[in-house]
Amino acid sequence: MTETQRELRTLRAKAAPLLQRIVEASAEAHKLTPRERQVFGLLLDGKEYAHIAATLGIAQRTVNVYTHSIFTKFGVHRREALFTTMFWRK
Repeated sequence: MTETQRELRTLRAKAAPLLQRIVEASAEAHKLTPRERQVFGLLLDGKEYAHIAATLGIAQRTVNVYTHSIFTKFGVHRREALFTTMFWRK
């Protein structure tokens, strides 16, 4: 492992608690339901809809419904925009 890789690993470990607080605050601010919060977390982890469905034991169509609801509450149309909204929108 290179020095840069070690440094990146250290920074990720230090940032993880702060990022988790940002995710939780964003979910609360946008009034996500408990199930929406689960889907939201998996979306932010980069999981595909099929993986989210299997993980939560729900149909992929149900994941689509939750995702649409989350996008509506955040005022976005794409997964990538969730990140931008969490960090840059007031």
